[in-house]
Amino acid sequence: MKKINSLLLTAGFSSRMKMDKALIKIENEYFINIIISKLILVSDNIFIVLGHHSDLIRKEIKKEFLEYITFVFNENYSDGMYSSIKKGVESSDNHTLIHMIDQPFISNNFYIDFVNNFKDEFMISQPLHNNKVGHPIILNKDIIKKMAITTDNNLRDFLKPFRDKMNVFVTDEEAIFHNINNQEILKKIISN
Repeated sequence: MKKINSLLLTAGFSSRMKMDKALIKIENEYFINIIISKLILVSDNIFIVLGHHSDLIRKEIKKEFLEYITFVFNENYSDGMYSSIKKGVESSDNHTLIHMIDQPFISNNFYIDFVNNFKDEFMISQPLHNNKVGHPIILNKDIIKKMAITTDNNLRDFLKPFRDKMNVFVTDEEAIFHNINNQEILKKIISN
């Protein structure tokens, strides 16, 4: 089984949700612990980027997960998600799966198949369902080194020059499109 690093983004305000997404519970389990349990399947090193509510989030992570985790604090978390990605990858020395905090419904098998499908020659790997790409994504370790010194303002602009070496991973998982920004979206997903 191939292992890569993972980067879990939890630094944002979750302002539209009106509560921190990392600390939403489903079936009595926090989003953050659900996702970590899945990332452990493919990662020995999980970098969790903290910002807003960092102490609350750290406190709720299961103790048995801590051996896999390195906490990274993004003091500039108010600058947006890309600032958290850049901060998080500073410590990564391997291909890295970048994961949003509001995607706890992706299946375990997806992670194993997605990572096993990744090859060193790919610069980017992104899941594809019904001809539409989603998240999480995997970035080659060579891209990550360049990201640390980029002046781009967002991930999409930074990745443009590398699109010719992008791999798409075809999947049946609709959860790769989840963007849980409010309670109504969450209720709709849970009820399906």
